[in-house]
Amino acid sequence: FQRLLEGGNLDGLVDSDGRSCRATAVESLLALGFPYALEVRPEDLEFLRNAPVPDARLTPPPGGPFPALAVGLGALALQVVLGLTGVVTPGGLLILQGLLTLLTLTVLTVASVGSPLYRGALALLTVVSGIGLGMVLVPDVPAGWAAGLGGLVAAFLAALRKS
Repeated sequence: FQRLLEGGNLDGLVDSDGRSCRATAVESLLALGFPYALEVRPEDLEFLRNAPVPDARLTPPPGGPFPALAVGLGALALQVVLGLTGVVTPGGLLILQGLLTLLTLTVLTVASVGSPLYRGALALLTVVSGIGLGMVLVPDVPAGWAAGLGGLVAAFLAALRKS
């Protein structure tokens, strides 16, 4: 590590998460303790102190609200195709699930992220999708499993979204 730092070979290199390789090498030397930590140059310590730390949390998908919208609408379209082909018999609960999913996807697209309206729509989409997915277990009830599964994925994508 010391030779890499002194030679400047790590300057400007970052890993896939945006973490500086130079900062990682300095941290590794410090973690080795005595006597290696004593050999760290002051400029390397200063670099480590000022190095940006990447956010380790989940990052939002690029594209704003559109990934969640695309997944949700695609799942609804699949549910309609399943109904038209006779795989699933359409019923009142299935239609209600589709309409509530469309409503919540619309609100998630236009509402400000983190607002009470956004959080309410996110909660409603999660509940409606979970119930739709759970309808598979109830006999003689039209199952909205495709819309339910797609709605849960859309809710997850919408929850990751930042303003």
